[in-house]
Amino acid sequence: MKLQSAPKRRAARAEKAGGDYLDLFRLTSHPDMTRSIAEALRQAPHDLGSWCQREIERCMIDEADRTVGTIVRSGVGESNTPSVDQMRRTGQALGDWLREGN
Repeated sequence: MKLQSAPKRRAARAEKAGGDYLDLFRLTSHPDMTRSIAEALRQAPHDLGSWCQREIERCMIDEADRTVGTIVRSGVGESNTPSVDQMRRTGQALGDWLREGN
């Protein structure tokens, strides 16, 4: 749900997008969770896994600098804000699991 909600936040609630992205990073960067998340998404109905893969590539890899900037501006990350490189590596690892299942 974080993939879906963050980009759609209205201006009055834009600060919540930073929290959504930080939650997404925290969930997907935990090594014990990456594989199980990818497996669940690959088995999800209605092509949800493919949609999530595209959104992960967009916000965690292609637009990682923008995503991290959104987290920073929201103030939710404080000292736990991921770097752009951390965001990209996490998105790439999850994307690899989604594509290849390895």
